[in-house]
Amino acid sequence: MKSFSAIALSCVLMGHSDMLSADPPEQLIYLGSYSAYDKAMGLREPSGLSSDHTSGEFWTVSDDSQHIFRIDQAGQVTARLPKLQELVDAEGIATNKTGDFVILSEDARSIFTLTSNADAQAQRHKLLEINGADILLAALDGQADRLGPEGLAIERSTDAVFVANERDPRLLIELSPSLSEILSVTVLSADIGFVAKSVDDASLDISGLATDRTRNGLWLSSDTGKAVFFWDRTNKPSQSFELLWLEDGEIRTVKNAEGVALNANNEMLFVITDDGKRSRLHTYRIE
Repeated sequence: MKSFSAIALSCVLMGHSDMLSADPPEQLIYLGSYSAYDKAMGLREPSGLSSDHTSGEFWTVSDDSQHIFRIDQAGQVTARLPKLQELVDAEGIATNKTGDFVILSEDARSIFTLTSNADAQAQRHKLLEINGADILLAALDGQADRLGPEGLAIERSTDAVFVANERDPRLLIELSPSLSEILSVTVLSADIGFVAKSVDDASLDISGLATDRTRNGLWLSSDTGKAVFFWDRTNKPSQSFELLWLEDGEIRTVKNAEGVALNANNEMLFVITDDGKRSRLHTYRIE
């Protein structure tokens, strides 16, 4: 598949630039794009992305598969783990400090944990049944069917777990490292900068999460918004960056962004798309 080298294409900050904390990101410089589709290996609908800091590669899942995949920075599958029977409609993946996998299932409304022990069984944590679920249910106006978890990330220094509710309402859910308690639930509203020029507020979603220790914040991808947001979790507005890439010499917006991750030194940002045979891994430099 065709890939693209670095070009003078930047995804610039849209609004709120006079209200930022120290050393915020100013723009994303597009570096390249690679196919992230491998029918033979079963990677057909990439959904979720996280860095494997040991190898410098990434972990991803496919929501039509029960496998965990490792891919390199060119989108190629370098490893595939055995099927997990419990894994249905996987929408996010991360690893904690001990190397355990933490996987989000939208249909099951649950987080599954899996140790590196080949014989271990996945442990299920139902989001609406753990301690503190009452504050999550309150944010859903008491309607459990409004829970549609999409993105997942882990803060590497603390192992705190973050989950996004896709929309209606857009939420950021913080859980304890043991996944035994919901610590906080925040509405990702337009009032704190979660807006996109391509869609109205009701249609704007959150599809992926990544933590950024260098800038002390979170990156959040949006499929419908065709953008990524950076937010430092204060009362200051988030920053929105339109996602652009180059195809056949034409500048295009990124469609179906489903996962976001950073490299080990937080200098590069990667976005994976769920677009069937056109699924791609896009690469940007953060400036």
